[in-house]
This record gives sequence, C-alpha cells and structure tokens, in this order.
Amino acid sequence: MADFSNQIVAPIPVYLADRDLLSRLAKELQEERDKNFNLARDLAIEKHKTQQLECYLMSLTTLGEKKSNNDSFEDGIKKLPKNDSMDTLASSSDLNELKTQIGVYSPEIRKAKIMKYKEKIKKYRQKFHVSRSFTGRSVVAKIKPRVNGKFVKAESLNDFKELKD
Repeated sequence: MADFSNQIVAPIPVYLADRDLLSRLAKELQEERDKNFNLARDLAIEKHKTQQLECYLMSLTTLGEKKSNNDSFEDGIKKLPKNDSMDTLASSSDLNELKTQIGVYSPEIRKAKIMKYKEKIKKYRQKFHVSRSFTGRSVVAKIKPRVNGKFVKAESLNDFKELKD
C-alpha cells in the first residue's frame, strides 16, 4: 500500500501573510478612508451653501413680489423662478433654526444645562465659604499645634513631646 501521509492536499491553498503587502494595503485603505471622509465633508458643505443660496433667492423673490404688488414700477425686470420643493422649504426652516442656535445644543437644552450648572454652583457655595479677604491665619489655625509649619494630631503631638523631653 502507498503512503499518502506526506501528501496533504488542502481545498484552498494556504499562504503565509506577507507583512509588507499587509502594511501597504492598510496604508492604502486608510488613505481611501481619509479621501472618503474629505469628500463627504466637502459634499455636506456644498449642500449647505446650496441651501443658503436657495433661501436667499426665495427671500429675494418674496421681496420682489411685495414691491411689485405695491408699486408695479419694475414690470420689465424678470423675476427669478420660485422653487417650492419640500427640500428647499425644509432647508430654510433649518437655517432659521441654526441662526438662533448657539453652539451644538438647541436653546431649550442650553437653558436646561445652564440651570443645572447654576444649581450645582449654588449647592457648592452653600457648603463652602470662600473668604475673599484673606488676612492671614485664623484664630483656630493659630491655636492648632504645628510641627515644622504643619498641623499635627494630638496623638503625634504627645509622641513629639515625649521625644523632645
């Protein structure tokens, strides 16, 4: 009988990992992720600019309509076409909300966080008295026993006196 123990056949060829190849692939993958992130950021900026321009154009068309209804002296000037898509209307409301918003939080959340902070500070100030006029050691601090300028406990003071005597 033939010995087939040294002829192992795998269904898929097994290769050892090439470290150089793996490092190059990892670097390329990271570069592609960075490019993707930059493109997504640039796209978001461009969308925001487009929404701002659409809102500005809408405000110009509404102002133009008001003037033409009141005076009707600019009949020869062509009006800009009005875009009534839901995207534009939503973007104008979003932009108005962004104008009133300070920072990341909405005004309601911001007020709640400020109130929480003020309550926290109020509790702290009730617990501790911070004197603004510091004139030196207080009477209690002057009475407390010290060794080398540091407070000592009564037990260690007795030990110190025994060592001194």
